[in-house]
Amino acid sequence: MADRENKSDAKAVLRTAGLVVGIIGLVLIIVGVVMLIAVGGVADGVKYGLTFGGIGLSVISTILIFIGNRKDKEDAAPEPVACKYCGELNPSGSKFCRRCGKPMVKKCVNCGAELDMDAQYCNVCGVRVRND
Repeated sequence: MADRENKSDAKAVLRTAGLVVGIIGLVLIIVGVVMLIAVGGVADGVKYGLTFGGIGLSVISTILIFIGNRKDKEDAAPEPVACKYCGELNPSGSKFCRRCGKPMVKKCVNCGAELDMDAQYCNVCGVRVRND
């Protein structure tokens, strides 16, 4: 759990750094373009350097934000579900327990909708669910 929190913190740092670098890049682009258009007496190399440097920082910013927002495989993995009967952890979406073979979900006798094992009423048609 602590490892997942550390990854989350690291991703937040990457996103924040990406935003800061992006803002600096945009400022450099604006300053470079304004200098190219309106300011004389400054070497063209400086003007182009500011503009292209800002573009480079903007690209780096995009990469940092992308990495900070990327989902890891363990982030996307659904939590296992415990069997109501034996307590075995089963993959999310299992229909039957892999240890005792009992159903992980029950179906409404009226409409056939899949229900949680602890459901008292069908969330589709409202019929009271049997507890067998």
